[in-house]
Amino acid sequence: MCGRYSLHTRIEALAKHFKAEIEDIDPSAIQPRYNIAPTQGVLVVREDADKARRVLDIFTWGLIPHWSKTPLQQSGFINARSETITSKAAFKDPVRYRRCLIPADGYFEWRAKGDVWYFFSPNHQPLAFAGIWDDWLHESGSQILSTAILTITANGDCNPIHQRMPVILPPQHWDAWLDPHIQDPSAVTPLLNSAPDGTLLRHQVSSTVGNVRVDSPELIIPNSNFEKMARSPQQTLFDW
Repeated sequence: MCGRYSLHTRIEALAKHFKAEIEDIDPSAIQPRYNIAPTQGVLVVREDADKARRVLDIFTWGLIPHWSKTPLQQSGFINARSETITSKAAFKDPVRYRRCLIPADGYFEWRAKGDVWYFFSPNHQPLAFAGIWDDWLHESGSQILSTAILTITANGDCNPIHQRMPVILPPQHWDAWLDPHIQDPSAVTPLLNSAPDGTLLRHQVSSTVGNVRVDSPELIIPNSNFEKMARSPQQTLFDW
């Protein structure tokens, strides 16, 4: 699963990396984030079918099906199992019509015994999690655009920590996954695989990330360095 992640790459660099336009977002308002949690607004990459362009947008993390009576009933759909995505009522329509990418610089995973690990790309490039989204409308006219991260069986990099991992799509699969004209799930579900071993590095980090109110770069540094910083306030992130 994926319950916390980070995204600190500047939005202008993300737009270039994903060949996307910045849609109705004030770039100066997008700050580096090191502890992104469910129910918060998150950056997504989607295809604007009407304008035939790829855009960056902000959705709520926690998918709310369009048919839900209230948004509170379905606030827990932060992840969707890729193996059953075409059979679950909440996900059947999104996987056909509303697919997206969720950029991340890394993500956190808790092991059963309680320690926390941070996974990231060896080249420190943003990862592209496969995502789905939906559009919930209230009778009053209020709207919530929400998203979920797809998960898959963990690869060798991740399995020692957790049995699930996010689906990480390589660039060659972005066009097909985002294409709103591809509406047959069988045409895109073969893209949903465990990332090859070597896709990710990991190191143990402080359990402080469990506190959603803490959002600082120290959360992603190795645990031993975090403890040293706690003892030496003058030390900075760039000393490790």
